[in-house]
Formats: sequence, C-alpha cells, structure tokens
Amino acid sequence: MAKSISSFVVKSLTAATAALAIGSTFSVAVAQPQDAGSRQGMSQKMGDGYGQYHKGERGQFKHHGKQMRTQAAIVIPGFGPASQQLVDDLKLNDEQKAKLQAALENQKQARGEPREMFKKTFDLRKQQVESGKLDPKAMLEAQKQSRAAMQEKRDAHQAQWLALWDSFTPEQQTTVGKYYQDRAQKMQERKEQRAKRMEERREKREQRMDNKGKQAPVEQAEAKS
Repeated sequence: MAKSISSFVVKSLTAATAALAIGSTFSVAVAQPQDAGSRQGMSQKMGDGYGQYHKGERGQFKHHGKQMRTQAAIVIPGFGPASQQLVDDLKLNDEQKAKLQAALENQKQARGEPREMFKKTFDLRKQQVESGKLDPKAMLEAQKQSRAAMQEKRDAHQAQWLALWDSFTPEQQTTVGKYYQDRAQKMQERKEQRAKRMEERREKREQRMDNKGKQAPVEQAEAKS
C-alpha cells in the first residue's frame, strides 16, 4: 500500500513539474499576435517566436497558430514570427540571407533544449520523493539554474534576430512595420466580424424566446376551449 502511494506521488509530482516546464519553455510556437493596442505587454514579452500565445479568441488563434507553424520564416523580436511573404518582400541581400539562415538553424536546433534543461530537475525531484528526504532549497536552486540556462539560450537566439534587424535598411524596416500593420488590421476585422456574428446569434435567440413566450398563452387558451 505504501509503495503504491509513493509511486502515485512520484508520478503526480513529475507530471506537475512537466507542466511547469512546458509553460516556461521557449519552444517555437507561432500564434498570430494581436494588434499593438491590444495585449501589447504580452506581445513584447513573448514576441520573439518562442512560446508565443495570446488569451482570448482561442479557436481563432488555434487555427492561425497551425497556419503560422508552416509559414513562419522570420522572427522580429518583440513582435513575433512572420511568414515567407515578408521575407520575399524584404528582398534580402546575400549577407542578410546568411544571417536569416543561421538564426533559423539555431532556432530549429533549440526546439528540444528545454526538455533537456529540465530533465535534471525531474530526476532530482523523483530521487527526493522516492527517498522520502525532501530538500526544497536544492529543488529551488535546480529550477533556478534551469531557468537561467534557458534564458541564456533565449538571449543568444534573440541576439541573432536583432542582428538581422539591425542589418535592415530604413526601407526594409518600413516594410516590416507595414507587414505587422496589415496583419493587425486583418485581425481587428476578423474580431469585429466575429462580434457581429455573435450579436446576430444573440438577437435570433432572444427573438425565438420572445416568440415562444407569446405563443404559450395562445396554446393554453386553445387547450381550455
């Protein structure tokens, strides 16, 4: 019985740690960002192409997230990933193409790094639980080291994307700005269309309820007669 409980505790704590790790990773999730006036803080914090996700409109972001996973071809730190269309519009020179390719390769190689970084923390937690000798300070220090290593990698990746941005001409930077403006406008238009459809459904639902309420007394009168 005790062995069964211990096994259950180990599995539960390991699962909890895995969830924490996944929530903290900088995997290349590539959901569409919202416009600059909406959730700007989140966009700036998560807009490096790693773990980017926005609350709200979950279905819509789920759809566009899948689309962007296949189309993401460049990342603008603070604003998130963009499609191949932007790369084509930028008309990169050979030096810029080399910077872009290096950043993409580094990002691709980094996809499995968070899992490896947190593996030591998983193992340490499991050891402590199985032995029954818990050391919270050691656990916190291990987690701190994992986060620090992850942030160091993240900073290195961001530096590559910033180097590419710094190589852009003023005209290219304007092209990037217009790309995000257009995308934000499309997002806003979809948001307004969705709100309009919801309002129409609400009005139809209320109309049906109203008609039902008016019909009930008539049916009752007919039944009595």
